[in-house]
Parts: sequence; structure tokens; C-alpha cells
Amino acid sequence: MNLKIFKKKTKSDSFQVSEDSAFSDFEEKLKKEVQESQEKLAKQVAHDLKSPLGSIETVLTCFREMDIKDPNFETFLNLLKLSAERIDEIASGMVKKYRTENNLDKSEPSAVKQMSIRMTNHNLLVIDDDPSMREQWRIIAEQQDCSAHLISSYEKLVTNEGAVKSCQTAIVDYHYDNSEYTGEDVVKFLKSVGFESIYLCTSDYWKKNIQELANNLDVILCPKPLPQIILEVTIGDEKAETTETKENATGGLIS
Repeated sequence: MNLKIFKKKTKSDSFQVSEDSAFSDFEEKLKKEVQESQEKLAKQVAHDLKSPLGSIETVLTCFREMDIKDPNFETFLNLLKLSAERIDEIASGMVKKYRTENNLDKSEPSAVKQMSIRMTNHNLLVIDDDPSMREQWRIIAEQQDCSAHLISSYEKLVTNEGAVKSCQTAIVDYHYDNSEYTGEDVVKFLKSVGFESIYLCTSDYWKKNIQELANNLDVILCPKPLPQIILEVTIGDEKAETTETKENATGGLIS
């Protein structure tokens, strides 16, 4: 005859189960917070590297268009190009490696080769807190017989009536360090003063939430690092610059 012995659950047993469960929840929460912090750090480092890399690529493009006779010039350019590409691989690999190790979403943006910026006069308003990005836009505008009005923050934008009045097309950075304002705030201000042609510039242009934001704000996304930029100036019925473009939902991008 088999006897089954039932042990009565005591209060201490219940307390132990509850304590173990609470510790497990805390451990899981802490692990998630650490993962999010690591991902944020990896993304920030990659972002900070890509902005100056974009500047280097812009300068390299300018150099290639110069008529320089030095026989070593092309060799130096190729060395700089290869070095920039390697740094870009390292920056992109940091985020990719982290996301792979932690089994996170591995989706990545498709490369953007060219983008058209449509303007109704020759003045381009640029709001970006990164000096290297502002300089890139200055060079791009100058090379295409346009003028870039460069502003570093939302706070300076709202007090610069002259630049706002002279421009009808704006390039707006999405993220601003050490500011309570974002690109969304800048776009809303520009809309309130009559701007209709606005481009939101961000390295996160490929993310669904950013694309939804752009659609809600009725703006066009511009990727970082910058692809080849074509300024299309149309004054009245006259188009100053013409280029064939293949458009998608982000507007004017050629992949």
C-alpha cells in the first residue's frame, strides 16, 4: 500500500516563492535596461563618427573635380577614401554586432546614392547643430550657385528673422545635443511661418517611426551621411537645374 504524504505549504514557502519571482523580474528588467543602454551608446558613437565621415566624403568629391596635376594626388585621394570607408565599416559594424549578439532587430537601411532638393529660390536654410554638417551644406550650395543660411539651433532660428524671410526651403536636423527641442519642433515652427518645402535630415531616416513622423509632419526625409545632393531650383515656370529622379515614399531618393 502506497501512502502519499502531503506537506502543508507554510507562509515561509510562499514568501520564498514570492521573493524568487521578484528577484527574477528585477534581474530581467535590469538586463533589458543594460541592453538598451549599450545599444544607445553604440548608436551614438556610430552617429558621431558618421557625421565627420560625411564631411570627408564631401571634400573628397570636391577634390576629384579639381584639375590638380600632381602625380601623387590621386594616390592620396584613394588612401583617404579607403580610410574613410574603413571607419564607416567600423561604425556600422558596432551597431550590427551588438544587435546580432542580443538577437535584436537586424534590419538595416538601403544605401541612398542621390537625392534631389527642390527649391523655389537660390537660398537654402539649414538648421543643424553639427558644424561639419553645416559646412557640408554650405559647400553643396556654393557649388550649385546657391546660398546656404546656416543656423545651429531652434533658439537661434526663432530670432533670425532675416534668414527665415529670405528662404523658402529648409534642411532640418532631427536631433540637437543639449537642447530640449527636436527637429519636430523646428519643423512646426517653420510651418507656422509659411515654409512648405522642408527636409528632415537624420541617420534614422529608414526607421518606421521616423517615416511615420515625416508623413505626419508632411516633410521629406534626407539621409545622413549625405548622399549626392542635387539642388533643383525652380523660379516660376523656369527650372534652373534638371535631373531625373526616382521617387519613393521618402521623396526624391535614389537607392
